[in-house]
Amino acid sequence: MKTVTKAVLLSALAAPGTGEILLGRYVRGMSLLACFLVVAGATFAVALVQIWQSLDAFVGPGATPGPEAILRAAGQALRPHSVRYAAALGVLLILWGVSVIETYWLGRKGDRDDPLHEGPRTEGPRGPGGRRHG
Repeated sequence: MKTVTKAVLLSALAAPGTGEILLGRYVRGMSLLACFLVVAGATFAVALVQIWQSLDAFVGPGATPGPEAILRAAGQALRPHSVRYAAALGVLLILWGVSVIETYWLGRKGDRDDPLHEGPRTEGPRGPGGRRHG
């Protein structure tokens, strides 16, 4: 399997930025991965706090809640904030899509720059028009 294919699959299936890291674009990859982790972590933490507070109010302090009570409390706690969670999910999906497309683009660009690439070359060894660079 080609490195480009591995990078795109890694970026699509694991987390945004991982494919860029595999291709050696560490700053881009770590930037996307950091943004993804911050948005996902903050959204998850806020959701857990809201569920916990709702669970205490719903079941009462000291009581052991069952699975139905936890699900009911989660639904009750998250319903008023559904637009915020939808926006966070949208940001995460955009980050993921950008990462997959950018990984594919960087991989294809890298293949063209590779001297072993079998595709047609647009420039000769001396540059466009047969002139030397510089």
